[in-house]
Amino acid sequence: MKSSSILILSLFFVTTAFAELDTLWTQTLPLDPAASVVGAAVVLQDGKTMAASPISSGGAIQLFRVSAVGEVEWSGQIFVPSSYVVTTGLVQMDEGHLIMSLVYYDDQDSANVFALVGLTTAGDALWIQTYSFGAFFWESGVAKLSDNTVAVYTTLFDSQGSGRATLLKFDSAGDTLWTRNVLPNGASGSFGTAICELAGGDLVLGGYYESPSFNYEGFVIRATPLGVPIWTNTYSGQDFGLAISCLDRDSQDNIVAGGSNGSPFWFATPWGVGITADGAPRWTLNPTEGMSFTVAGIRQSFDGGAVLVGSSESDFGQINGVMISVQNDGEINNTYIVPSLYSSIEGLHNSGTLGAVAFGGLYSEDNVFSGLLIRFGSGTSVNGFVRDQATNAPLRNARVEFLETGAYALTDQQGIYFLGVNQTTGTLRVTHPCASTTQLDVVLNEGEENTRNFALTKPDYFNGISSINSVATFGIPERDTLRLVNSGTGDLYFRVTIEEQEPAYGWLLVEPAQGTIAPGTTGEVVVTVLADGSRPESEFFGEVVIHHNDCTDSLDEVGIYTLALDSPEPPAVVTEFTVDPVYPNPFNNTARVAFELPRQANVDARLYTIEGREALVLASSSFGAGRHELIIEGNSLATGLYLLRLSAASSVSTQKLILLK
Repeated sequence: MKSSSILILSLFFVTTAFAELDTLWTQTLPLDPAASVVGAAVVLQDGKTMAASPISSGGAIQLFRVSAVGEVEWSGQIFVPSSYVVTTGLVQMDEGHLIMSLVYYDDQDSANVFALVGLTTAGDALWIQTYSFGAFFWESGVAKLSDNTVAVYTTLFDSQGSGRATLLKFDSAGDTLWTRNVLPNGASGSFGTAICELAGGDLVLGGYYESPSFNYEGFVIRATPLGVPIWTNTYSGQDFGLAISCLDRDSQDNIVAGGSNGSPFWFATPWGVGITADGAPRWTLNPTEGMSFTVAGIRQSFDGGAVLVGSSESDFGQINGVMISVQNDGEINNTYIVPSLYSSIEGLHNSGTLGAVAFGGLYSEDNVFSGLLIRFGSGTSVNGFVRDQATNAPLRNARVEFLETGAYALTDQQGIYFLGVNQTTGTLRVTHPCASTTQLDVVLNEGEENTRNFALTKPDYFNGISSINSVATFGIPERDTLRLVNSGTGDLYFRVTIEEQEPAYGWLLVEPAQGTIAPGTTGEVVVTVLADGSRPESEFFGEVVIHHNDCTDSLDEVGIYTLALDSPEPPAVVTEFTVDPVYPNPFNNTARVAFELPRQANVDARLYTIEGREALVLASSSFGAGRHELIIEGNSLATGLYLLRLSAASSVSTQKLILLK
């Protein structure tokens, strides 16, 4: 493996300050001799960066992983079934794996196959999915959406060679969910190039189309998550027209769009616009006179402006990567040129609160191509791991959120998270669907990586009743109680819903509808049946579902059946002392035993070890006639075989039971 180092760049400024660009580091990558640029890159959930560089022959793609501080950790290659490919995007899914989008070219230099490749963060190929959509344009917008799907906004060509901007959606395994033409004002001859997602799930799409005057006009479309347009903005340019190539948005859903004015590809003037979520203008870029700059990526600035990246070409053919920062009034206040005999910035991937990475290539005087990465983001970060307090196992998909800003990160399969922040004090809240929520007030060292680890407690849910069967009287409430036991180490959160009611008129009620049960305690949910005697039905069927955060099985379904009569049936008379079998048996921490008394009696119930030592006193008091239930709490007991002795008056019942932890 070739060595690499952090590149020390010379900066050429219009003004002296350059804080608006918020760059963390710049890195060069040792490319294969048959490669020239990095074609795709993404900031990972742990703050590291993955980059991909297509090799011009042999059907290979070179991969790099770079640490959070810019050091190359490893490089490798994967192979794809085509001699010439172009990488069009790289995203990371909630599960932690990556999806890379590719376009294959045939011998006639026609892009006729689109593909998605699943990758691990160690660079191993998981799967490859290919799609024959017909001729396919290499310029595409690719985004990972909040529902853990991948959206691609691109161009498909029909048999007459006319392009149509098309939105494609795939699941996290690369299977096609749907495709849809999303065109500006129904225009044909359109090119889809950019996509981002707003906070509520709506999509913002960008591109350009051929106008009736045969030049290009740029467009921005806000659409529903299904691709139905809500509004469309179109923008005219000069000479050959205007092409929009990139989009971004901030936490308030303000949108920025960037592109090239005068030509879709070369010798263009940089173009940018800031608009609101409703499409209203905020600012328009006022470029420096004579500036030639093809825009490849855009990043929303904290002050409402933007950073645009791309490449410039001089009259004598030299190409250089360029970054400009734009104020929230559209004026350029800083310009940065990547110094090299040849350099280019091919694109920029925004990863939300994790920051962004610009990517491209350098060509040195000794005729060697190197990859180029420029990392954007907050210089202050907090990272660490989240684990299960009881087992020390990592908790994946825990959400670590900075409450003051709403910035958050999800933990990966190793329970690791990385979160860039703009404050040094605040509150971190950690939530997980299978564990208790915790919060921590933090003071962070500005400009440094700060480590905060979390151990979350987990609940253990038990409800021994799977169905309730009862006889009720019309107009009189019939009530039963569900006892929810939490024998775990964390709070048990529950929510109760009624999923089915037959007949469907609201005869079934539950209270409370939600709640929290502390570790080692029991909560109650009262189920009430109130049959309406003015209706013809006498049989009632329903289902109560208890949603909880014990993820061994986070849904508990309790069936309800009630027969309603004009007058209640008297309960069966208890004629003798009986004890039901312990349930469940074997049990884990908690079990139940029910017994019936024909008359009031002193009841003594005790648990003994197999050696005869008393382990637990369940009851020692007077009980009235009827049916009763005792709960056996085994939290303080060791795994093993026990004897339950239950006596009432002169009657004694003994059972064996097994505790398994």
